[in-house]
Formats: sequence, C-alpha cells, structure tokens
Amino acid sequence: MVSRNIAARGEATARAEREKGMADAQVIAARGESNAKAEREVGLAKAEVTRAHFQAEADGLVEKFNAMGSMSKEAREHEEFRMSLETALQEALASIDAGKEIAKENAEVLAVALQKAKIDIVGGEAHFFDNFAKSLSIGKAIDGLAGKSDTLSGIINGVMASQAMKSNQKNDDKTTY
Repeated sequence: MVSRNIAARGEATARAEREKGMADAQVIAARGESNAKAEREVGLAKAEVTRAHFQAEADGLVEKFNAMGSMSKEAREHEEFRMSLETALQEALASIDAGKEIAKENAEVLAVALQKAKIDIVGGEAHFFDNFAKSLSIGKAIDGLAGKSDTLSGIINGVMASQAMKSNQKNDDKTTY
C-alpha cells in the first residue's frame, strides 16, 4: 500500500510537471508568434511609409516635368539655369566640406610634425605664423590654379624646365675645369 501511494504520488508529480511544461511551451510559442506578428506589422508599416514617400516624390517629379513641358522656352531655360546653379552650389558646398576635412587632417599632421621640430622664430611668433600661413595658402592657390589651367600649367612647366636646364649647365660648368 505504501508502495502504491509512492507510485501514485510519483505519477501525479510527473503528470503535473508534464502539464506545467506543456503550458510553458504554449506560452513561449504564443509569445514567439506574437513577436513575429508584431515584427511583420512593423515591417509592413515601414514599407508602406517608404512606398508612400517614393510615390509622392515620383508624383512631384511628374508634376514638375509636366509644368516644365508647358513652360515657354525662356522660362524653361531659366529653370534649367536655376537648377544648374543649385547643382553647382551643392557641388561647391561639398567641395568646401571636403576641403575643410582635408585642411583639418593636414593641420593635425603638421601639428605632429612640428611638435618635435626645433625652430628658432625670428620676428615674433605672430609674425612667423602669419607668414607661414600666408605661404601655405599661396602655395595651395598656385597648385589649384595650375591644376585647373592648361595655359598656366604649360607656363609653369616651361619655367621649371628652363630652371632645370640652367641648373644642369651650372653643374656641368663646375665639373669641367
């Protein structure tokens, strides 16, 4: 009888644990299904917003092109000119931003290089820095001009070649006694 009681208790405990486990599994499955459904809804909502955004942009472009098609030749040329100016402005601003970033990086490199340099400054620190900065900006301006002007680039190359030839002639004169 004691043995049957123990067996019955064991079976009851096992049954209770199995039922609890099944209930836990159902809760986990329901939670997972709920999360998946919520993620799907969020994804669909985001997709709908994106679709509406692109549709509005497309509708705006169609309206703009239709409006441009009905413009007079002068008005269309003016609008195209305005759009090219806007594009040029965006390019210039991007170029300025890139130039600022490059200048910042150059300044950091120069700072590291000059940290350990032993420089005797004559004429006061402000005067030295002003001349140094002016020299750098003039050099950059000349580089920029030479890079964008074929004529100026040709002149600079001609002068450099002439200087190189003169230097070589002086060296040749010194070596022939």
